[in-house]
Parts: sequence; structure tokens; C-alpha cells
Amino acid sequence: MRETYYDNMFMVGKHESGGITDVYLIDYIKELGFIDKNALKPLSIGIVWEYKDEEIHVDHIYNNTGVYDSSPGKGVIVDFNDETYSKEHEDLYDSILMYAELDNTFL
Repeated sequence: MRETYYDNMFMVGKHESGGITDVYLIDYIKELGFIDKNALKPLSIGIVWEYKDEEIHVDHIYNNTGVYDSSPGKGVIVDFNDETYSKEHEDLYDSILMYAELDNTFL
């Protein structure tokens, strides 16, 4: 697995009926309901991903602000392997694949 880190200023494209709007990635995660609307948003996130069959597969996103365990179930904000995978998961997944340039920046 590989990890790529993003701060609260990183932007992705959000697909809307009128086209694509730039939005901060962490704000978009909160807008989609993965972070409670009343909670403070993280200053940094980690996206855990890997290549599967020569394509990028995003496993999960975790809060990287402070000291957090990135393993599933520990500080995880979005789990793309969740049984309750929804349209919100799909919208976020598509934005990450299209705009986050995971294969250009990783640890």
C-alpha cells in the first residue's frame, strides 16, 4: 500500500450539473457527509492506495492531523471497501482519481 498526504488547501474537481467546480478536498469530504458537519475538519489527510491490475485502487482516507494510526478502523474517515458504499463514495473516489495525482506523489 502507498500513502499520499494532502493538507487542507489541496483542491480537486467536483462534478456538478453545470460542469466542474474547484473545491478543497477536505471540505468536499465534509460536504459529502464523511466528516460530521459540526466537527472540526482535519488539517491533513492521508490517502492509502495501491495498484491493482495496473489501475489505482483507493483503499481508505484517514485523518493525518497529529498522531493517528492509518490502519483500517483507526482514524479512518472514508473506507472505500465499506459495505455501505454509496453515491457519495463514488463521487469522492472519482474526484480523487481524476485530480489528486496519486501516482505522481506518494510515500
